[in-house]
Amino acid sequence: LRRQQLLQQEPAGAQQQQEQQPPLLIMGPWPLFRVLSNYSDVLGLHFNFLPNTYFTAARSPHPPPAAALAAYEAAREAAGLSVMEPFPVQHVAHSSGLRLESKDGWKVVFSGKAAGVLAGRC
Repeated sequence: LRRQQLLQQEPAGAQQQQEQQPPLLIMGPWPLFRVLSNYSDVLGLHFNFLPNTYFTAARSPHPPPAAALAAYEAAREAAGLSVMEPFPVQHVAHSSGLRLESKDGWKVVFSGKAAGVLAGRC
């Protein structure tokens, strides 16, 4: 079979299982949204997209969709986090890191940048 035919085939029960799953929350830069939107047309991906610019000083004047904000709050709460927010990283275009803080007091910072990041800067 050709790749396109394989992509269009769904295992038995896949549609029903997909309908039972809530859309995946994806936080990222706008270029990622464009790519995912194109893939969702082909693969039937279901996701709520929350642009990482929502959390920065350079916010868009338009608020993100309510479904994306609700998915964000639900994910943060389910993970037991008081903070789950991306932050800009000086790396390649549209780079960001992710800061997580638990309700129990621990903190973790993820960054795609290989060079060290001082803890006080996040």
